[in-house]
Amino acid sequence: MQQEYRQPKGSRIFVYVFLSILIGVFIFLGSLYFTSSNFNLLYAFIVTLVLGGLIFGSVIGIIHTKKNRLIVENNRFIKVNVFTNRILEFKEIKGYKFENNLLIYVPADNKTKPIKTSAGHIERYWELKEWTIQNFNQLDNEADVEIKEILNNEDYGTDDTERDNKLQRVKKRTKVLNIASWIAGISMFAFPYYYNLQITICILLPIIGLIMYLTSKGLIRLDEKPKSPRPNIHATIFVPSLLLGLRIFTDVNVLDYTNFWQAAVVIMIVYTTLIVKSTIKHFDIKKASTNLSIIITLIFLAIHTYGSIISTNVILDRSVETTYKAKVIGKHISTGKTTQYYLELERWDSQEENKDVVVAKSTYDNTTEGNSVNIYLRNGLYGIPYYYLDE
Repeated sequence: MQQEYRQPKGSRIFVYVFLSILIGVFIFLGSLYFTSSNFNLLYAFIVTLVLGGLIFGSVIGIIHTKKNRLIVENNRFIKVNVFTNRILEFKEIKGYKFENNLLIYVPADNKTKPIKTSAGHIERYWELKEWTIQNFNQLDNEADVEIKEILNNEDYGTDDTERDNKLQRVKKRTKVLNIASWIAGISMFAFPYYYNLQITICILLPIIGLIMYLTSKGLIRLDEKPKSPRPNIHATIFVPSLLLGLRIFTDVNVLDYTNFWQAAVVIMIVYTTLIVKSTIKHFDIKKASTNLSIIITLIFLAIHTYGSIISTNVILDRSVETTYKAKVIGKHISTGKTTQYYLELERWDSQEENKDVVVAKSTYDNTTEGNSVNIYLRNGLYGIPYYYLDE
């Protein structure tokens, strides 16, 4: 006897129609940009990369919806996916568990990947659930296993009560830190009224979060995992880092990054060493999710490193400025989620080509092509030269 379980027909039709419309919208948006007067080769590459990725993802989503299914035969499961079919014999199965809205068939061999199907999103799910309960042993889900690990870990206290109290205290602290990070990051990016103070807070928050992670002896997670009893510093690392990087990238015109790379590489080596060492000690490094959390965290810490170095290079700089004059040879406006105003300046000092510079709207409105503007060049605290125009 053979049974197939797949996404309900009505749901499949909705996905086909919705993703097809999305593909059309992405193609339309791309055509608008490539036919606009604000065409820029770098932005065109980014637009192509982003929209191409979205279109590819939508196509994969359609194929996945059409092919994805779980086949139950007399003595085995067959999981049909977009690119592969996976087979798991009944005799190889240790048991099943329900976790994060998934029904998971766990093999006895840890080297074999489990088969997962989305609970509640397949036809005749209750039929499959009842059959599974009757034929396989139910295992503890990951959250229960983690709770047992925490309450049995002597690093967190002398008995269950002390360990549970510590877990609750750390949860409260990380929750406060994550909320503060959202507030600090958004206010710094959108309402930079106390610029230097807000930048400083966004530099410090991810560092504080990272210190908490490294000293927690595995009690705190880097990533945010639904239903996990362990607290996490997900928002503390990601939100201030990303928004700090974006803020500094739009605010500061760096002339030469040579000295930046030297400091950035050293800092990232330190971050990588500390995080990998701590994660290997307290988590299962063989899990793909663990490696992915390390990689994502390091990417955001790289953005944080960029924002921290460039911002302090400017804020703490006491070097004497040098003034240059440059002729304005063009103007243009870039629109999207935000509007940016650009002046195209003729080569000045050691520049090898003309350069677009982002300016305030008032500067853009008060400047005409053919006029000259003052450019102020400073050396920077770390010898990373940057420049700015009259506002």
